[in-house]
Amino acid sequence: MINLFHADFVARHLELLASTEAWIGRGQAAETAYPIRKVNEGDRISLGDVTLQIVEPLATRSRRSRRR
Repeated sequence: MINLFHADFVARHLELLASTEAWIGRGQAAETAYPIRKVNEGDRISLGDVTLQIVEPLATRSRRSRRR
């Protein structure tokens, strides 16, 4: 999974996506011009012996709740 929509964004994400079996994970509100896998708080992603759990940053939750 690649989640790169931040200040540390990597500009070659689409090339990396095309040349690997990686996928780009984004939150449910994300809108992109490229394919993504939408993830939710608490989702789990298994990578061999490692399991990652999706955690939405508090700042993101705060911004989203102010938009409602």
